[in-house]
Amino acid sequence: MAMAGIYGYTGLGGGFGGFGMGAPTMGGFGGFGQTSAFTPTQANAQNSPMQMYQMTQILQMLLGALQQLSQGYAQMMGQGGAVNRVGQAGNAGNAGNAGNAGNAGKAGNAGNAGNAGNAGNAGNAGGAGGAYGAGGVGGVGGAYGAGGAGGVGGAGNPGGGAGTQAPGVSDPGFRAWAAAPGSVGSAERTRISELDDRQRAILHVWGIQAGSSGKNDGGVIFNILNNPQDFKPEEVKFAREAYNYDMQHYGGVTGKGIDQAFFGLYQDMTGEDISQRYNNRPLTFAQGPVDMNNRLNGQNGLGEFDNAVIRLWGHDRLDNGQNDGSIVQFSLQNEKSMDADIVGKQRGNVEALLAADEADGGRDGSALARAFTDSMDRIYLGGPGANVDKTLAESGINRTTVGSVLDRIKETPFPGIPPGIDITNTANIGKCPFFKGGMGQVKINN
Repeated sequence: MAMAGIYGYTGLGGGFGGFGMGAPTMGGFGGFGQTSAFTPTQANAQNSPMQMYQMTQILQMLLGALQQLSQGYAQMMGQGGAVNRVGQAGNAGNAGNAGNAGNAGKAGNAGNAGNAGNAGNAGNAGGAGGAYGAGGVGGVGGAYGAGGAGGVGGAGNPGGGAGTQAPGVSDPGFRAWAAAPGSVGSAERTRISELDDRQRAILHVWGIQAGSSGKNDGGVIFNILNNPQDFKPEEVKFAREAYNYDMQHYGGVTGKGIDQAFFGLYQDMTGEDISQRYNNRPLTFAQGPVDMNNRLNGQNGLGEFDNAVIRLWGHDRLDNGQNDGSIVQFSLQNEKSMDADIVGKQRGNVEALLAADEADGGRDGSALARAFTDSMDRIYLGGPGANVDKTLAESGINRTTVGSVLDRIKETPFPGIPPGIDITNTANIGKCPFFKGGMGQVKINN
């Protein structure tokens, strides 16, 4: 592959032309703006002042040329933060390919086009993965406003992320986030999930509402606005916008403002527009705050499997910036995860999701996505909801064949998981970081 295709310059045949400099010539560094060299004078016993002056000028010119060569070399090696990788604005995620760092430039061309040099110094493959500002939030965050008559501000487009992982593989940093959320800051969460603070706020607020009441009447808005100290600033801001939208359009809190933002985020994340499917759901007015404890006890009117699916789908994007079902396997094999309580109560159901995903052509999150649609049909349209047997049947398997599929997975795990590791037999003790309590493992007959 030509060098120009990788780094954006045409090679060394033309000197350092790609950096705005000409190549040095034997005619006295003409490439650096000198049209001709000084002509040496003949030596004599005593040099005249003019000769000394000319020699001084030559030395200064040589030093200047060497300095330009040094700068050009530093730029070529990726050490100049302002070089922008020779015009590759926004492709900082390609910094030395950083493990093929997900082509961070795709995230709205990395957002900070002029700061591409800051992505791990635009050549530091190890640092490019962490340079979320050069790709992780490229097109996000800029497209949201105060709502008003036009509606609640959207979520923007999730960024391409300089640290994008291979499909199905959780980002290594997510383990720390799941185990000790307080130890992982906003920038790292954005890098891992490829969702900015506002997008994660929309996702979380919708999840609290659905998990607390099994429907969206917007009651969670009262929880947030009455107790803003218990929520993140972006969640409070979003709740205020959703409240204003509902009041302006319906004269009361209906959850429509939350829906509008969530449907937009869903389309950005999956490419699917669900607004037409659910926009005409029955209008209900919230009578007050939701009971957030229902997310733990399941007393929200939804089925047991619905609660598992909603939680897992909501966390799937967080572990690697993709909706690929990787959260299912992560939750099964890690002692501490955001959904350890769900796995503790419904291990059989979660294993069924993993097996269904494998059986329908590869672990890509398709089974989780189908089940989530069934759960949304229940929330918005009063449908039957997600069902384990239906999910398995859609993948061509049933409960009796789940075990054989899981055995196959153990022999062909995702990259980074040693063969033979039994992901289906791990004690899971933990809690969702948003809950104020945890639940240990509970044996069930599924």
